[in-house]
Amino acid sequence: MIKQIKKSFTVALAACLLGACGQAPQIQSNQESTTKEPTKVKIAVVGSPSHDIWNFVAEKAKKENIDLEVIEMNDYVQPNVALSEGSIDLNAYQHRAYLKQWNTEHKDDLKEIGLTIITPLYFFSNKVKSLSDLPEGAKVAIPKEVAIQGRALVALQTAGVIKLKDGGSTKSSLTDIESNPKNIEFLEVESAQAVRTLDDVHAATIGGSFATDAGLSIKDNIFTDADYLDTIPADRYNIIAAKEKNADNPVYKKIVELFQSDDVVEKMNEVAPGQYYPVWKTNK
Repeated sequence: MIKQIKKSFTVALAACLLGACGQAPQIQSNQESTTKEPTKVKIAVVGSPSHDIWNFVAEKAKKENIDLEVIEMNDYVQPNVALSEGSIDLNAYQHRAYLKQWNTEHKDDLKEIGLTIITPLYFFSNKVKSLSDLPEGAKVAIPKEVAIQGRALVALQTAGVIKLKDGGSTKSSLTDIESNPKNIEFLEVESAQAVRTLDDVHAATIGGSFATDAGLSIKDNIFTDADYLDTIPADRYNIIAAKEKNADNPVYKKIVELFQSDDVVEKMNEVAPGQYYPVWKTNK
């Protein structure tokens, strides 16, 4: 009887040990299955300062299991083309008015999913030290893009160079110039090409990212509307955009959240002092 009990105990113990050994790989397998691959997201930006800032966001995104690839483009057209065609998932470079214009002209459905910044507008010159020094018949390069041109004209009005109909607005165009005392000749130039005109004009409107990429120092500008940012309407606020069908994607919303933070503001001031002003806390 005792021998029989010992035999039964030995069999049971062996079965238990074999069972435990058989379960170990199963536990390991379950652990492996709960480790998800990072969600890959591509975002397009314009200018190296923006690239640096978004690389900082990308590092933060890793902790959220998001693999955010930042792609730098060199004009204001390709980021929307790429987003529309689906080769990227998001872009962050344009303001609301530009996006609205794009959707209208291209019958597109790109949509704002979060606010980012306001970027000051700058005038640079190799010939004069201020806009008030422009001579009779001077040539001034302004943005060809309709959504940006109005802001440049308002800046010129603020500087006393011209006067616009009805006080002017960011929707003003060259046809709205009511008074041009110095008979300034305005040349419409694509923003990405404005730096190349500096030797041929008396002054040129140049965005901060294009200026720094060309080796210009922001402090050398002859005029900026940075001192008048409170007068800039909300449709000039820069945004993060996605395709409309993806606007509620929770991963994209998390990326917006990661950008809209104090440490990103600190990074902006480190990378490009005075060039970026956060607007996501505004009520506009």
